Amino acid sequence: MLGGALWGLLAILHLGFVFPPLQGLSRIRHEALGPTLRAYAALCFFRLTALLAWWPLVAVTAAAANAAGLTPSVARLVLLPAVLLTACFFIASLTEHLALYLDSKRVEGPATARNAWHATVRKYFLGYLKRSGIVLQRRFLERALFLPGTPDSGFEVTLYGGALGAPRILIGAKALTAALGELPDEPEGPDRQVNPEELPFGFITPADDEAGPRVEKLTERLRRRLSRAAPRSRAPAMPRLLGEPTTALGWVVPRPVDEAVPLISNTREDYEVVKGLLTEHYGRFEKNLDEDEHDDTDPTQKDFLFGALMVATGGFTRRDNLGATLASAFGARGRTRKVLRALFLLHARVFAWPRAAVADAFAALNQALHPQIQYLHLCRNGSPAVLTARADAPHLVETSKTLLEQLLESSGEEDARFLEPTEAHRMLWLAPFFAARLVRGAPRWLRAVALGAVAAALAAVVVTQVLDAVSYRPTYVERMTQMRAMADKASQGAVSK
Repeated sequence: MLGGALWGLLAILHLGFVFPPLQGLSRIRHEALGPTLRAYAALCFFRLTALLAWWPLVAVTAAAANAAGLTPSVARLVLLPAVLLTACFFIASLTEHLALYLDSKRVEGPATARNAWHATVRKYFLGYLKRSGIVLQRRFLERALFLPGTPDSGFEVTLYGGALGAPRILIGAKALTAALGELPDEPEGPDRQVNPEELPFGFITPADDEAGPRVEKLTERLRRRLSRAAPRSRAPAMPRLLGEPTTALGWVVPRPVDEAVPLISNTREDYEVVKGLLTEHYGRFEKNLDEDEHDDTDPTQKDFLFGALMVATGGFTRRDNLGATLASAFGARGRTRKVLRALFLLHARVFAWPRAAVADAFAALNQALHPQIQYLHLCRNGSPAVLTARADAPHLVETSKTLLEQLLESSGEEDARFLEPTEAHRMLWLAPFFAARLVRGAPRWLRAVALGAVAAALAAVVVTQVLDAVSYRPTYVERMTQMRAMADKASQGAVSK
């Protein structure tokens, strides 16, 4: 039973990694179905191949089990999955430690929910989700942190963390400014609730001479930790009191009948009429009468950031955050960048296109197609004048069509890097997801190479068959001679009888 539980947990972890979910596939157009499935199949194949990295650990575990004298059944059923699960936990822990390192290196301000940009970006993102009717995991929306990059960051929107701690989406300073403008003076989120148990940490308390420095150091450390912690609620919600709610005139306090002055009459019908009139009067001044339909987001904020945020959100559902955290952490170190530059370049040129194609497909299938095209256009140093703000569907389609037509008219200098997921190639991959048929085929040299490879394969098959026939000719002649001799001998025997 223990071995079955361990293997089941290990299978769940690895199946979720090798075959990631792709939400919204039922809304795909038939023209985009083939390229999306090919990219998804390539992504699954690459991830399945990556599991070969466990083989040295499996070999070492088997050797250690043999040296310890364990039976093969115990080693296979219990020891091996336990070691692999421990390795998975090590990778998740390493991801979180690297995420803390990236918080200190690449985030402007505290990497918590207290960051001033977190509430603004989260409000922007939730507003687009509500208007588009997209449903994401509630747990992710509650834990995700939208953090601003350092002032020298560009338009990049990256993801990291999320293995054991909070998922983090890092947004470049230029992207924040271009999409949301300057940080508002008033905070977007509600004020922090007061924690009475934390109040003594803000006072200076007397202490003796010997324990003074130690107590002061401890208090300062606790105060710093509490200042960086997430806000906590004051207390559970209080039950609603019986009676009338608070009105603009104050609280309704019961009084004896002989001391109270009736408003109009003491009958129940008159009170119902007065209550209806007051409710209608106060309802006209109610700011959030219908919370579900109320949308107080800024209509001047740009649409393109929603596409990048949806790509990053889909990365957490597909477990892309593990590799993204490692790449971001190693890229932040100068020496490591020099050592692994060739490896990163090989990955970008050959192995990165399925992940990028599936990520863009997730955004396109979840109402973020046109914002993602605008974001890629902006990353190519495109003009920000064409960016839309809270545009309707026809305006978004027309803008995307214009951007793709301009891209097709530009020079094909990126055709030599056809498999590399550059911004131009990703824009062309997104073209089949809407009505505009602006798909550019593969470059001529790649088509020539493909045709040459097919022709060489056919020629190799023909030559192989011919050589087999020529080599089989002596054997065929010898067997036919033997069969003819046997037939003649059999006929002579029949005549003699």
